[in-house]
Amino acid sequence: MVIDSATITGVIDRLEEAGLLERQADDGDRRVHRLFLTAPGQDLKEPLDAAMDQLNAEARVELKGKAREPCGRGPQGHRSILWMPAVSINEGGSR
Repeated sequence: MVIDSATITGVIDRLEEAGLLERQADDGDRRVHRLFLTAPGQDLKEPLDAAMDQLNAEARVELKGKAREPCGRGPQGHRSILWMPAVSINEGGSR
């Protein structure tokens, strides 16, 4: 899945408004904004990863024999048909 910059910006805006992540400017490069999961965002990480794993498993069953190669790797490095991260979110790292 490919997501253009305008779309991902809107997604990030909505996640920030919902209190699930915060965006901070990088001290060394003003073009860069770092994303950090908030505590409520961290609480959703495990159930969302589990839901994504289930969706990918279902998609693999449906697409078995129809897809040649998976698109990328999922959050735990698993081969995945549907998950291809466009941005990296720093989880609790230094700001």
